[in-house]
Amino acid sequence: MNTHPLRRNRLIREVSIAVPVIFASALIFGSLYVKSWTWGGYRVSLIVSVIFYVVMRILPGEAAPRLIDKLVPKNAPRSMAVWIVELGTYAIAGVGGTYLALTVSGWVLQRDFLPTWNAVYIQLFVGLLCSLLVSVCVYAVIFYREMLKKNEEAKAARDAAIVAELRALRAQINPHFLFNTLNSISSLIAINPARAERVVQKLSDAFRYVLLASEKETVTLSEELSFIENYLEIEQARFDERLKVTYRIDPASRDVLVPSLILQPLVENAVKHGLSKSRNGGELSISSEIHNSQMQIKVSDTGNGSVSQHDGTGLGLRNVEQRLARTYGNLASLTLHSVRPAGTDAVITIPVKS
Repeated sequence: MNTHPLRRNRLIREVSIAVPVIFASALIFGSLYVKSWTWGGYRVSLIVSVIFYVVMRILPGEAAPRLIDKLVPKNAPRSMAVWIVELGTYAIAGVGGTYLALTVSGWVLQRDFLPTWNAVYIQLFVGLLCSLLVSVCVYAVIFYREMLKKNEEAKAARDAAIVAELRALRAQINPHFLFNTLNSISSLIAINPARAERVVQKLSDAFRYVLLASEKETVTLSEELSFIENYLEIEQARFDERLKVTYRIDPASRDVLVPSLILQPLVENAVKHGLSKSRNGGELSISSEIHNSQMQIKVSDTGNGSVSQHDGTGLGLRNVEQRLARTYGNLASLTLHSVRPAGTDAVITIPVKS
């Protein structure tokens, strides 16, 4: 691995931090130690600032963290003792660094920056306050980053749980759908083998879609409708002329993404609780339209079933409601309406992304 770019980037980052800090510190030291603002005076404060930066970069910047790593285990809980050790280490490094920087500055510039004990106390106290202030700022940044990391991890865990739950909900459809379809085929074999063979082919196409759609969170409405057409052709073979199907699909809605396998429970529910209870059968219609950034998909039947009969305790409608809630939250809904003189409308409303 080539480490030269890493070293170069680290050097660039270090210089980009050091230069503004040193020049800003020079203004502060100049106001403390230089009586008149001349180039010579600013040169003195600049030298002091460079020495301070180097010493503080070594002691609190490098030595203190390494000492803390030795004193505090990496997996240690954030207890009060750990806080005391870390802040105490930084405070000692800051105070010691301040004294060392002023001493070295005096040697270099042949000037006594600590002429009295009172001056020593004041400078060390200022160094302690600055060290604690910097430590608090550093820990605030660390805690903020840790909070963002924990929030991201929590969000990722919630998303993974939602995905797993959606897959489990979709998986419930497969045996439910297969059981009802096999019943249709078994009733056809004796009376119309040719139609039964066609139904088996449609069942194969339908389950090919089920296998593919089960791996996707969403599909286009057009794909979902193709599957529904196969499913209803299977049901039409069982109901013969008693089941009529119509489609009124807004062309703009065909490419809208919807949860995979979301319509089949509604269609099955309409056939089972609505049309199958009518001696003369009836009509099942599927329509869609987009209005105000929302798409409505309506599955209507003209059967004898009421809303309560459609709702019941069926797995299908609960499945649809739960999947809509998991995918869209409060932005999506499933509603059932009775239609006069007979029939029921099941309406899915979902948001459409522009």
